[in-house]
Amino acid sequence: MATLDEPASLAPGMHIWVSRKLPWVSLEDGLPRHDEGIVTGSP
Repeated sequence: MATLDEPASLAPGMHIWVSRKLPWVSLEDGLPRHDEGIVTGSP
């Protein structure tokens, strides 16, 4: 189990799984959006 002792120190850098967000969720903060998850590194 993990906790965030200081959540303000971890600002979001992007939004993922935007294709599954609820219709009433507004993402107007200028961060990059990804319809699905993102892939990093090589297989």
